[in-house]
Amino acid sequence: VALSLVAHVGALARRGAAPRAQTAPQRQRVAVGGSEQPVAMDADAGGGAFAAPTAPERGLAWYGVRCAQVALVLLTGALVARALATGHGPFANQHEFAVSFGWGMLAAAVFFEWRYRIRALSVAVLPVALAMLMYADTVDADVAPLVPALQNHLLLTVHVATAVAAYGAAAVAFGAAVL
Repeated sequence: VALSLVAHVGALARRGAAPRAQTAPQRQRVAVGGSEQPVAMDADAGGGAFAAPTAPERGLAWYGVRCAQVALVLLTGALVARALATGHGPFANQHEFAVSFGWGMLAAAVFFEWRYRIRALSVAVLPVALAMLMYADTVDADVAPLVPALQNHLLLTVHVATAVAAYGAAAVAFGAAVL
């Protein structure tokens, strides 16, 4: 998560320092369709929907996204391992919930970056997720039996899983508001 944050901040700083072109992209007319009289449509000269596919750019932002995705996979594996070790979802103590909350924020950030291609959002969301994971490292991580109030596995899992998803979405909304 920390590597992803550093890469995203570096990419954002680099993008802000790059000179911006002052001209609008030129447009050209292209023929589309297979009928006898093809329809002419506008397409961006620099690409658009009609351009040949290009190789993905592998800059700092690309590495930031990949680091976040790897962190999400590793954190998912850690939560699954914890659930298998304890016999219940990883939601019974403060450590488990903090890790789950960090996972929810990271999952929401990765989803929104993938869906909407808003990489700058990670600059505001990843520090919160990183802080939550650092907090989880400071609290007691010992496995203990569930207290009687938490022994309804289905309700506990549904309740906390929806809370984690909601907190993850709220963290993305927070990041958007900050930006």
